[in-house]
Amino acid sequence: MLTIGVECFCAASFSGLVALLKTRARRRVKRLYHITKAGDKIEATGEMLRGKDGYAGGGIYFAESVEEARKKAKSKGYIITADVIVGRAKVITRPEKHTWTQLKKRGFDSVEIRGLRTGTEYVVYNRDQVTNICIEKEDSFCLVM
Repeated sequence: MLTIGVECFCAASFSGLVALLKTRARRRVKRLYHITKAGDKIEATGEMLRGKDGYAGGGIYFAESVEEARKKAKSKGYIITADVIVGRAKVITRPEKHTWTQLKKRGFDSVEIRGLRTGTEYVVYNRDQVTNICIEKEDSFCLVM
């Protein structure tokens, strides 16, 4: 589901929802937050794309709260709230570059970065791990029912 402001519409197919529900039963899914200037692009495609680089390599980075996301953000504009399939996370406390292929070979689905002054951060490397995206402008609020 993709939610924009107070209007909700489904960007995923029914089969995608069924797959998500099955995945939730098997894998760890967390409600996480991201701040970006690319809200219009995410709204148009219904997808978040990974960045080129970061503490744990080129991924899609999330925080556990909006406040923490604001502290970590490199841009402003939109607050993204999403259900993120973190699955089995590789925990790191120092910079390590990872890719989706490397993680999967080692049995991991994501990276969990602990010990940052801005709070724990989660990194996923596949856009299919980001579901139920809610987009809101930072100067407004999102009411999802």
